[in-house]
Amino acid sequence: MAQTPTSPPHSPPQPQQPLPNAAFLVLSLLAEGKAHGYQIERLVWNRGFRFWASARRSAIYGALKKLEDHGLVDAVLEEGEAAPRKVYTITAQGRERL
Repeated sequence: MAQTPTSPPHSPPQPQQPLPNAAFLVLSLLAEGKAHGYQIERLVWNRGFRFWASARRSAIYGALKKLEDHGLVDAVLEEGEAAPRKVYTITAQGRERL
């Protein structure tokens, strides 16, 4: 008797990996409004988030890069008083991820 191939049952979507603390923190702050990296760093410092999240400058900028690479934030180069700065905004996908 010939066997008929059976397709595996559809598996439910796999849950997403949780965001690292620094990425979650950055995404949460961007949900409040657009900001450049230094503004985010100041918010982290002023609000005391540095005490529970490893959110040093390198972690913040690393998180911004990864979030941008994954389409969770957009970046636009804006002219300012000094050098141009990358200003980040959360995307719809980023809001959904939160």
